[in-house]
Amino acid sequence: MAIQDEKLSLSSLTGGEVEGAGAFEELMRTVNSHINKQFDAGRLTTENVASVYLGALQSTMSEAANFIVAIQESNQRVKLIDEQIANAKIEVQLSQKQLELADKQLDLLDKQISKADKDTELTAAQVLVQTKQLDVMDEQIDKLDAETSMIAQQTLNAVNQNTQITTQTSKIASEKVILDQRLKTEEAQTKNTVDGNPVGGVLGKQIELYQNQADGYIRDAEQKVAKIYNDTFVTTMSTENDAFSRADAGVSDATMSKVFEKLTAGINDGNSLVVSS
Repeated sequence: MAIQDEKLSLSSLTGGEVEGAGAFEELMRTVNSHINKQFDAGRLTTENVASVYLGALQSTMSEAANFIVAIQESNQRVKLIDEQIANAKIEVQLSQKQLELADKQLDLLDKQISKADKDTELTAAQVLVQTKQLDVMDEQIDKLDAETSMIAQQTLNAVNQNTQITTQTSKIASEKVILDQRLKTEEAQTKNTVDGNPVGGVLGKQIELYQNQADGYIRDAEQKVAKIYNDTFVTTMSTENDAFSRADAGVSDATMSKVFEKLTAGINDGNSLVVSS
């Protein structure tokens, strides 16, 4: 009896004949087997076999119909359960895929968060670099301003120095004229000629007087030296001392001769007395 996958119909219940393949015939064959066995055993008589058979026929027909319906319901329930199991498996697979997708999404979010953190760090570093660059530019601007101010001050100082130098140059030129005149005056005090011209006037007379006085001092010094040499010579000549050497004392005959020659020459040319040994 194959009614598991068939739709409910009369042929499923009975084939319409004793040898049919319906559920009723299958059950009746079983019932008949049991009735015959009971009859053979003497538990049923000829009189009550008919009533037992009729009751069994009615109940078997009802049970066969219920059985077919129950089988179909059971099959449908099994199919439903199978479908539910299949759906559950699909749902499990879907849930697994959703979990995998969620994991991937979480990984992606983690990567995005990590990238966002790196981007934030990069932006902060770039801001720091730009801030440093701005600070350097500000320092350079301040330095340029200071250098510009210094150059302006140096320019002003140079202008002032140029003015001072011009003034000093004019002053020096004036002072040079005065110094040149003073130099000529000083030269006139120490020289007999200035710019090739003899010194005249009161200053010239004073120079001549000073020259004569100088010559007089020299002649007097020469005479005193000559007297000293003469006195020493006379003394050594009048003293007999073998240990004494007039040559070592510088009053030898040769030395005395040179002294008197120099003295005599100085009277004529005005040279001072210079005695060489």
